[in-house]
Amino acid sequence: MNKQMKWKLALTMMLAVMMVWLAACEPVGSTDLNQVLTDNLNRQSYEGDGTVTVKLITNDEARQLSDDKLYQLLGNEMTVRIDDMKMNNKTEFYIQGDFIYAQGEIGFEMYNEMDGLAIKLEGYDEPLIMNNAMLAEEAALAMMDFQQLQEQILDIQDELITVVGEYVIDRFPNPDTISIDEVETTVNGEEIQATQVHMEIPADAMFSLLQQFAINIAEDEEGLRELIGALYDIIIPVVKEHAGEELEADPMAAALIDNREFVVEMVFTSLQQGLASFTTEVESGLEEVASATHSDTMLTLDYYLDEDNQIRKSEMNLLLKPVGVEDEPITAMEITSTEQYWNINGDVAVPTMSIEDGIEIYDMGNEYEFMKHVDQSSDLYELLHATGATEKEVLLFIEDSPYMMNAYMEDGTSYVPVRYVSEQLYGDVKWNHERKEIMIIDHPTGNEVVITIGSDVATVNNESFTWSKQPLLIDNTLFVPVRDFADMLEVEWTFNKGLQYVELTRHF
Repeated sequence: MNKQMKWKLALTMMLAVMMVWLAACEPVGSTDLNQVLTDNLNRQSYEGDGTVTVKLITNDEARQLSDDKLYQLLGNEMTVRIDDMKMNNKTEFYIQGDFIYAQGEIGFEMYNEMDGLAIKLEGYDEPLIMNNAMLAEEAALAMMDFQQLQEQILDIQDELITVVGEYVIDRFPNPDTISIDEVETTVNGEEIQATQVHMEIPADAMFSLLQQFAINIAEDEEGLRELIGALYDIIIPVVKEHAGEELEADPMAAALIDNREFVVEMVFTSLQQGLASFTTEVESGLEEVASATHSDTMLTLDYYLDEDNQIRKSEMNLLLKPVGVEDEPITAMEITSTEQYWNINGDVAVPTMSIEDGIEIYDMGNEYEFMKHVDQSSDLYELLHATGATEKEVLLFIEDSPYMMNAYMEDGTSYVPVRYVSEQLYGDVKWNHERKEIMIIDHPTGNEVVITIGSDVATVNNESFTWSKQPLLIDNTLFVPVRDFADMLEVEWTFNKGLQYVELTRHF
């Protein structure tokens, strides 16, 4: 197994384990962690803040990263700091904070409500928005009262969380190292008496816990039937209300949906058929991940509960260390997080952002549509540039291939296909049959290029441009000299003589 795959396997599994442990524990002593976690998932409102930090642990070989632009920019430590976090009535959520790294800092805000989402990024000229009305239309829900459907989903979500949460929690075993202590701690500048729940989960325990969890689900047939039945009772009334006309038009489907016993048994049978193979696959996958994870890997969790058993503070530390990377520049990764909450289930005023005024995420079809709104003097642009997101490359090989578009060479001149290159570099191409003209609207530059078939002169923004070599029409595809076309579109180009390909690069 290569080193990159080991990192991916180990990181994927550790994050999965973290997510499970944030939602699953058995009772310990007099503290019913099942109830604590379920109650906290059903909070109606709160205020809070927190941080998440990722630290790369390097060795002497880290000098190999000195030429990596992204590593130079980010450094060994990156932090997402949440300065303000508010939720109200489970319908409104707001966070404000910063992404902090070695060479920069990017502020952000995010607001979510029933009707959509809005995000502001420092260095981006307009908010990014996601409107649920468009999502509903794309999901064929436009004919329904989408607002009413949202409200009904909101009404049943607490019950859904409780039912599914209790099912998972009851079947997930505790780690060997878990303790309860009475301590003093600080939350939002206030000293409080708290019950500290401390858990330590080494690498080998993570995998055995997940294996046992999968086995517990597969073996508990009655519990699975009860879960399906409970979900039926919660969800089906909403489905029937919003699919009334469709069910009236299909009496057989309506009769089947009304038959609770039939639906439960049908879903149960379908799930059972896949559980055995799923369990085997999980165990096989866990063995593969375990073989790629060093024994130093450790997950530590601390919850601080107040007198009402509300989680007021949580702390997490994950040391992630794959095997076989000792000679690599990065040998381990440490992820730490802390969150604190106050004014739980109280009156919380959530700052609002418009979900109507901004750039609709659904309308973004390519990188240019995103990048054209980025301030090129901002830290955001610098970060995107280091990732390669500020340029688009188009490669065309001279050798013919049935699987990809090719360039063409004649008498030492490289030619490229007009429509393909234009569209790949975010231009629109139109064909005027009567005039035998191709019109290109190059959106990144605003240039308007007109090419007439058979002419040795084109126009760029109504100014004449004489081709260095006559364009070629091959199998109804127009090829033009790459040097000329690159000048028209204001992009860079190179020719790789050894591998015989043309590369055009557009920078944003």
